[in-house]
Amino acid sequence: MQNRVQERSDAAMGRRDKLRAAAAAVATAVLMWLLLYAQTPYVVYEPGVAIPLDGMVQAGAAAGEPSAGRFMMTTVTVSPANYWHAIETVWNSNMDLYEKKTVMGSDSEEEYMSRMAVIMRGSEDDAIEAAYRYAGIEYAVVPQQVAVAAPLPGSSLQEGMCLSVSKAAQP
Repeated sequence: MQNRVQERSDAAMGRRDKLRAAAAAVATAVLMWLLLYAQTPYVVYEPGVAIPLDGMVQAGAAAGEPSAGRFMMTTVTVSPANYWHAIETVWNSNMDLYEKKTVMGSDSEEEYMSRMAVIMRGSEDDAIEAAYRYAGIEYAVVPQQVAVAAPLPGSSLQEGMCLSVSKAAQP
């Protein structure tokens, strides 16, 4: 009789252990989903890739002089922050956390990406100009088009329009 009671008690304990393990697994899965996939109202800025500009910019070696370094284009990655990224910014000095509203303003994601593409093209041009200036290479900037980024309300211009620059307006 006592053995049967002990067996029932062991079986009940086994069921309780299985329920606890299942509850722990579900709680862990929910926690992992919250940390890794639930979106927050933040974005994370962190270092992106560095791309060599060997084909675009040459100095020293092109003039027959030995080159002491390389020109590199560096990037910054902006990505939506999950809760794990938000927590990681506390100890990772290479990551910065900002509110999406602060970064994007009233722009939609598509408008923001379009604006960033224009800024990136301008930054690439600035970097090439700086490299030419550093290398002592003469150059001239000759505008060919003006792109409309944010037209005033009531204007006949539309975002994304490209307007040609007349020869008379060029330096």
